Amino acid sequence: MCVICHNNYDIKIRILNCCQNVIEIPKTLTKLKVLRCAYSRIIKIPKELKNLVALDCSSTLIKKLPNTLTKLKELKCVATNIKYIPKTLKNLRSIECYHTNIQKIPDTLTKLIVLRCYGSSITAIPDTLTKLEILWAVGTLITHIPETLISLTQLDIDRTKISYIPNTFKELRNLCCDDMSTFLYVPDNYKNIIIHCNERTLFSSKTYRQEPNNKNYLIFVKCQKKYQLKHRLKKISVAYNAMYLIGNTTKNQLKKLFYK
Repeated sequence: MCVICHNNYDIKIRILNCCQNVIEIPKTLTKLKVLRCAYSRIIKIPKELKNLVALDCSSTLIKKLPNTLTKLKELKCVATNIKYIPKTLKNLRSIECYHTNIQKIPDTLTKLIVLRCYGSSITAIPDTLTKLEILWAVGTLITHIPETLISLTQLDIDRTKISYIPNTFKELRNLCCDDMSTFLYVPDNYKNIIIHCNERTLFSSKTYRQEPNNKNYLIFVKCQKKYQLKHRLKKISVAYNAMYLIGNTTKNQLKKLFYK
């Protein structure tokens, strides 16, 4: 039981941690800045809570967020029925919306730094998110990463159909591409980077031959067995049993090799 259940709270309270029995958040809590109501029984967030800066409503029955939460900086709405994020929430820095039906991130959220949307219905990332540093898009319908996301340091695109990484992510240090459903090409300007991969991996052009028809991208290599993750490009060894391309191999020939 919590202060809401006992009806023993100060209307000037700034931080509220709800228990699982809470059904409703009082709209009189207008001074509230942090609301943690995950796993509770609430079905809506009062529009009067305009001073909220952090909200965790994960695993609740909430279907809609008020467009009045304009001061909100951190949003966690994991495993909810929320379908969209209001474009008025322009101060958001962090969003965790995995396992939701959200299909779109508003292009007005230009201050966003962290976006964890894996397992969601999101189909595209706006090219206005130039401050985005962390993007986890595992299992989404995203097929393209905008080249304008120049601040990215961590990118997880497992189980997507993304086919290439733009060469503009100068800060990228961590790339996860396990279980890709398509070919993935990474520009050879990414030297100080850790690749997390599974049965397919990427190699530095200093060690392996580039695809002749596209000098800007590295070749994709198929391994016959799994190997340890977190290989640095500069230190990847050919000690395991792998197949790589030589000569004038075309992209169509490459696909035939991979999908035999």
